This record gives sequence, C-alpha cells and structure tokens, in this order.
Amino acid sequence: MRVLHIPQAYWPVVGGAEAYCQAISERLAERGHEVTVFTSCASNVASLYSAASPPLAAGDERVNGVVVRRFPIDYRWTSWARALAGRVQPFWPLPGQALAAFGAGPHLPGIVKAIARHRAEVVMAMPFLSFVMYYPWAARRWRGSRSAIALIPCLHTLDTGLANSALPIAAMQAADAVLPFTTYEKQYLIARGVPEGKIHTIGAGVHRLDSVKTDPRAFRKSHGLVEDPVVVFLGRVEEPKGVWFLMEAMLEVWKLLPTARLVIAGTRTRQTDAMRARASALPRTARERTLWLLDFPESQKPDLLAAADVVALPSVHESFGIAFLESWLFGKPVVGCRIGAVSGVIEDGEDGFLVTPGDREELAHAILRLLVSPSLRLRLGDRGRRKTIEHCTWDAVASRIETVYEKIARGRRH
Repeated sequence: MRVLHIPQAYWPVVGGAEAYCQAISERLAERGHEVTVFTSCASNVASLYSAASPPLAAGDERVNGVVVRRFPIDYRWTSWARALAGRVQPFWPLPGQALAAFGAGPHLPGIVKAIARHRAEVVMAMPFLSFVMYYPWAARRWRGSRSAIALIPCLHTLDTGLANSALPIAAMQAADAVLPFTTYEKQYLIARGVPEGKIHTIGAGVHRLDSVKTDPRAFRKSHGLVEDPVVVFLGRVEEPKGVWFLMEAMLEVWKLLPTARLVIAGTRTRQTDAMRARASALPRTARERTLWLLDFPESQKPDLLAAADVVALPSVHESFGIAFLESWLFGKPVVGCRIGAVSGVIEDGEDGFLVTPGDREELAHAILRLLVSPSLRLRLGDRGRRKTIEHCTWDAVASRIETVYEKIARGRRH
C-alpha cells in the first residue's frame, strides 16, 4: 500500500504529533508499505510560525525506511492573514475562519501538486488547526487526486480555535476516516456532526525507553539534584501546557517541603522567553529550586525520567499525553488535569492523580501526597507501567491504523 503522511513538522523536530507521525510511519514501512512523508523545513516548533531559526534542508532523504520530503515555508502571508481574520470574523464568520486557518500555516508552496502527483492510496494529515490539514483536500479538488483521506486530529477540545471554527469539523466530516486517540474525542466529534462510521479510535503508543540503560544517580549529581525530591515537567514550555500553573503550585509545595526541586524539561516555544522572564520575579528560593532544561537531547530523556519522583503535566491542551506513558514505563506516578482526553488516560488514584485546571492548591496537594509517600509512588507507578506495556505499544497502534488504511483504500478503489 502506498501511504503519504503530511505532518506540519517531522523528525528531528520534537513534539507529540511529530513523534506520533514518525512512530507510525516507521512501523508501517517495516511492514512492507511504501511510506512517504511530506512536511515543512521547520527545525523546531517555533520555526513553524517565524524564520527565527535556521530551517532544515529542503528535498528528499530516507529516514529509517521512510522517504521524507521537506518543503520550504513561505511566511509572507501568515501575520497578515491572522490580523485580517480578527477583523473579518465578527462580520463574516466563514471567510474569517478561512483566513484564520490560512494564518495558522505552515504554507508550503508546491506541496498540493506534489500530493496529486504522488498518487498515494491513502493520504493522512495531522494535526487539526494546522493548515496542512487542508492540503489533501486541495489536491483532490484542484488536482484530481483520488487518494483516500484520513485525518488524525490530535484534538485539544478546550482550544477555542476549534470551538469557534466550522472548517476543521467540515474537513473531518468529509474525510474517509478520522482517527482520534481517545473515546472522549470520538464522542466530541460525533456531537459535532462527524459520522460515527468514519471515526476509529486508535490510541497512542510509546517507545520502550525503559530498555535503555540509565544512570539516574549520575544525572542527579550532574544537575545538582542529589537526594532531593524531584518533580519533573516534560513537554513544550508554553502556557497551555501548564508550566506556570505548576510553578504556582510548587510555591505551595515548598512551604511544606522546602527541599523539593522542580525540573522543567522541554522544547522552546514562542512563549518560553516570556515565561522565564516572569519566573525571574519569583522569590530567590523558588528560582534556586527550579532547573530549566530547554531543548535537552532526546537521548537524556531516560535518565531524566529515571531520576524523577513525580512527573506533573497539568496541561489544558492535551489530546492524549504521551509523556504520561513514558513516565509510567519508568514506574513514575503522574499528575494531569481533569480534562476530557487526559481523564481517559489517567485513572485517578490508580496510576496517578487528576486535578482541576487552575486549582494550584489541589495540584500542590497531589504532588505533596506523592512526594511524602514512597509506597504510594511505587503502587501508582507500577500500575501505570503494567497498563502501558499491555495496551500502549506502537506496534499495537500501527496495527489499528493499518486496518483502517486498508479499509478506506479499498473503499476509494471501488
């Protein structure tokens, strides 16, 4: 089967959607499918929106059995379209939504023609609200592509961009298949008119990072953590991921457990510098107890997770949370927000804790409960590890996706 995947960015860019696309692309290639990825030249998430970082080279390369073609990003219309969308949308909603979608980018000149010429049996685009979601439709409408279209939305159901726009929903209504991660997302889409027969819940997977030899003691020593209790944040460093919410909660934790340390490990975004400047106004003791590991190498993730006592990701923009699975592989309890998708991943009180978004006292209480009780950490972390190994491998996810692809490819042929 000829498969074409269109993510907004791809390896070596670090991000949840990027890691997901790479994992399923490589596993489908291992199974004998002809897998190609069309993506942008973005070298990190921030460079999807501005030319602040040097781009990756355009053109083709083969990465672990997958042909990856990168297209240069055209930034010229992005800011203009966003500004105009804000003015137009109150008076002409649909044109305003179209401008907002256009302004989301990335704009990849030449990709629509390339999609049509590729003649894939299945074209998959991800994630929602990224402009790449509409390229398969352009190839079908204006270039005569006959490929089946699958969309992996990676829904953040609390994102106002989705709630206020009919375009992503319309794209999913017309797709041959929509592949959400959780049953919560599935019900969300059904309620908004996406036909239930097109929706296939596929879940998310995880690499077996725990098979890598780790040295948590050396990691702690090299970063001055020693024997202190360690709380780790792992994800993009931006407001929706709950970084500042976690820092506010740690102020409460430090009142009762002053030896605790916070490690913020993740990818820089457009908001990172502003958040660090905001953190510089915190009391000196808070600044000294916080370690920032920005754009740290992926190779250090096993040591980081092995060295953690608790992993807290109080994000309100989460379609699944692969970091939860990665943490469980190392037997670490997790703390997340009580929002739709995450509530379907974490079993409150069984493998971690769920807290109310924005309630820093509840978040602080959950973290303290775990930090002061090694037996509780062990019990919750062990249950999470068993659940992950049994149900959340990439091979299992790839099998579910392969079945859907074969079904919709047959449907388009007939």
